[in-house]
Amino acid sequence: KAPYFTASALKGEGVYETLREISKLVVKAVSKKILLNDGKGRSVVGTGGL
Repeated sequence: KAPYFTASALKGEGVYETLREISKLVVKAVSKKILLNDGKGRSVVGTGGL
């Protein structure tokens, strides 16, 4: 199920909170794609694989 956020740009209600939560989701998704774990607790960034 997709997250749901209530906001009104015209009233300025919930806009910052919505942006903050969406930003967290984007950072989490990008981190999963970029950072790879080599099985020894080390992160391997941009090496094309393990």
